Amino acid sequence: QYQRRVHGGASDESQIQRIGDMLSKVELNPKQYSEFVRFSDNRYVRNLVMLDCNFSVMIHCWFHDQWTPPHTHDASEHSWFRVVSGELQFETETPKGPQLEKVHGVRHEWRSGMHRLGNPSTTECAVSIHVYSPPYKELSYRDSTGVTKTLPCVLHSKLCQNSSPTTTLFANFDSLTQLLDVEFASKGPKLNDRLSRLLRSVSLNQEEWRSYTEWHNEHFTRVLLRSTEDYMLVMSCWNVGQHSPVHSHDGSQNWIKVLEGCLNENTYIRECDTRAPDLLRSGPLGSDTTTYCGPKTIHSCVNINNAATYSLHLYSPPYRVCEVYKDDGSIVRCPVYNGGPQGPNCIDNCCST
Repeated sequence: QYQRRVHGGASDESQIQRIGDMLSKVELNPKQYSEFVRFSDNRYVRNLVMLDCNFSVMIHCWFHDQWTPPHTHDASEHSWFRVVSGELQFETETPKGPQLEKVHGVRHEWRSGMHRLGNPSTTECAVSIHVYSPPYKELSYRDSTGVTKTLPCVLHSKLCQNSSPTTTLFANFDSLTQLLDVEFASKGPKLNDRLSRLLRSVSLNQEEWRSYTEWHNEHFTRVLLRSTEDYMLVMSCWNVGQHSPVHSHDGSQNWIKVLEGCLNENTYIRECDTRAPDLLRSGPLGSDTTTYCGPKTIHSCVNINNAATYSLHLYSPPYRVCEVYKDDGSIVRCPVYNGGPQGPNCIDNCCST
């Protein structure tokens, strides 16, 4: 609606007024915007639901007592927002200290200086709709040390579906699993290629995935993020030097995306049943690298980074049994254990990538 009514972005007072009027008068059906509402325990969620060369529209979802960091917008950027559920407060920095005010109706932001917005309630959630012109793609904020940093917006899955394969998709685990659900439901002969492109292009927020980490002194761990009939999504946490045994995935395909750090992957070929598989090739998987392992791949991984490494693993069909290859040529089948809220704690060194 905004796109049809106003062209060329907000460049004069009449256009600025019209956009504010539209946002205040439009009747928003909760059933329509609820599909874009996703809350996170870690921080407020910004779902980018519309983007073109003139405008971007976001749904912001605020759990209890969640606030933006102190931040500014570009001097040439206009923004409007309206609270559709719950209550928000706007805090500005003044020479006399922070000034708080409750948000009523539609608020227009332009050259508002350093400020923050948040949900002051410790019991109720809040939802707000935001319009930006020109499009707002990242937040410029000041961290606790006073250093200015930027944080990209999270794209909702429906917007991601219409994005170019070369576009970086800023997502969270929730929107990523929605995209995976859509891809697996559509199936088709090029599903593997589409999954590879998706994992290569997706960028996940470090603050979110670090909150899922689990550790063991003796071996790497696996945290189950989602499991369906079609796939399993797992995050692995590797301390320095931790490795997986030489193994295969019992017929499951596997995509690996290194979130941070570096793994070295060895792949093998088994030409004789009476001895261990022979090394075929070896190479590093650095940060933001994505690789694919076929259903018959035999491999192992080790953290060669001088610090912890984190990796994301997609298996299809779900990976339930690990086939570990011993030096004498024998194969040991053992169950795969997953940690996290969706799986029992990782208790066996057979758990593998």
